[in-house]
Amino acid sequence: MLALEKLPKTQEEYMNEYERICIIGDGQDMMFNEEIIQRSDKVMGRWPGFREYVTGFVALNMFGDYVFDEVMSVFQNVDKSKWEEEIPIVVSKHLGWAGVQIAYMLAWLEHHRQKKGWGWTLERIARMEGHYDGLAGYFGSLEKHPVDQFYELHPALLDFTHMFFYIHMTEHLQIEENRQAFIQALEGGYETERWERLNEVWLIPSEEYAQGGMRILVGFLDHFEYHKLLI
Repeated sequence: MLALEKLPKTQEEYMNEYERICIIGDGQDMMFNEEIIQRSDKVMGRWPGFREYVTGFVALNMFGDYVFDEVMSVFQNVDKSKWEEEIPIVVSKHLGWAGVQIAYMLAWLEHHRQKKGWGWTLERIARMEGHYDGLAGYFGSLEKHPVDQFYELHPALLDFTHMFFYIHMTEHLQIEENRQAFIQALEGGYETERWERLNEVWLIPSEEYAQGGMRILVGFLDHFEYHKLLI
């Protein structure tokens, strides 16, 4: 499959492509390539309501029940000395998987746009209850979940998106004052109280990094034309 052969094979290859495409400069005077943001906005703007869907999806993968349950599991089953390390990994994994799901959904939309037309694809989404939520539900109703199949075909993407969001979710913690507030939030109280404090001192301040990261990710990943993998 030629399209698959052209994709990066590892997390490191993805990062090299990210630096090549998204970063402008010679190592001393570097800046972000704003064309990536423009490309992202164009891609999401093609589908009415998709940008708002992505915003809500990012928030769900930071503050939702699945994330809460996994953080509770860390508190209950992981040695306290590992909490500072493990909790950012948990949230980054959820956001990384969200990035893969968004990439696949956009690939599905683009595949059908090219095969059956923009109008047909829009009408298909409009007929689904919840629209893009409905599309996600449709994927889940299939005997073999297509996002799982996409991951099995190309696991390097999740490796990259997990690392990508780990960088974004630890950006706030690079300031020592913020890191100390994060550590203090883990001290004492019930698990739910720690979660509430983590929301206040880390997750809420970091949401802008995660939302901005997903916007960048959409523009960057559009270069790889994943829709050509769909049949």
